[in-house]
Amino acid sequence: LAVRVGWVIIAAVSVTLFAAGIPSEFAALQTPCPTPVCTTGQLPAAGLHALTDLGLSPRFYAAITVAMDIVFAAAYALIGTFIFWRRSEDRVAVFASVALLLFGTATFGFTMPALASDHPALQIPIVLLHFLGAACFGFFLYLFPDGRFVPPWTRWMATVWIGWQLAEHIFPAWTTNPRAWQRVLESIVWFGALATVIYSQIHRYRHTPSAVQRQQIKWVAFGI
Repeated sequence: LAVRVGWVIIAAVSVTLFAAGIPSEFAALQTPCPTPVCTTGQLPAAGLHALTDLGLSPRFYAAITVAMDIVFAAAYALIGTFIFWRRSEDRVAVFASVALLLFGTATFGFTMPALASDHPALQIPIVLLHFLGAACFGFFLYLFPDGRFVPPWTRWMATVWIGWQLAEHIFPAWTTNPRAWQRVLESIVWFGALATVIYSQIHRYRHTPSAVQRQQIKWVAFGI
């Protein structure tokens, strides 16, 4: 019961903040990014001018980007909700549903960062949801479908990956004004995590005796 109530609270907060951030995102995307990189999806001034040269308005760019974020968030939230509704007694299913819900609404798009930019009082809960979405989705890729790290050493790569993302939240200037060494290190961590995730799922598929788990792995690999 506690897990189910917790899921409902997380879902309500994340969906509400996402919906509240849509106007903020739409407005932000029509203005130039004031830093080298913007977590809100804003283009630099040269990018906005390039849109004009192509015959596209900043308003059109904002509308298309917001629409894609809404579709992405809705798809992830609906799938996460369906999994929770059907299998709320299964701990791996509940974890997967939380990962999908948070990744779709809080982590992937630009909606919540734009809301935090407009309303600094919401900065802490939004950053927390953003990080939880990234962490849960990262662990989900390693733990699916049985909740175990296979092979066991992949837990260390998962820890490095999540730790790097945590550092970006603790030091936000890393994200908005990254240095060359940060870009190199981020590429190494990202490709290392991606390679070990792929290896982990291939290893599971080849060594699991469960036909059901092999079918689950194929569905997720196809979806990704």
